Amino acid sequence: MSNIDKWKNNPTEIQYWDDIATHVLFLDENGSSSLKPIINCISNNKTITEDNKYFCLTGLLVQKDELQLINDKVTNIKKQFWKDGNFRYYDSKTHRLTSKRVCFHMGDINYQNGPFSKNRISKSCLITNISDLLNDIDIKIISSFCDKENLYK
Repeated sequence: MSNIDKWKNNPTEIQYWDDIATHVLFLDENGSSSLKPIINCISNNKTITEDNKYFCLTGLLVQKDELQLINDKVTNIKKQFWKDGNFRYYDSKTHRLTSKRVCFHMGDINYQNGPFSKNRISKSCLITNISDLLNDIDIKIISSFCDKENLYK
């Protein structure tokens, strides 16, 4: 199992924070940064799909002093929807009931997968809670968006 796969199953926590650091930047990407699909489509005179056309990198800049408060608020939202903020499911590989910490992954929320399925939670209620949280906390959102088709041409 790669380090990325390990992280997806168990996101890491900040273990050490140097006194000189005043902020932390959390980054996430949407789409693939690869130009190969763009080049292949152009070379073969095929339509470039929306999934391949764009790449976005977004960061949340958080002050060190605010991090614990934000973490507590996120944990409270998770506890409103899942016991102890954990998603319990049947693991078909181990044939056992398993528990996993809920991670707010927008793709899963939008498509109502796993812990966000229709029969488990109200998507609109969760989105409202997350939106209220983002309005209440002191963060900076930094985002960069790339149209890879225009970049290549």
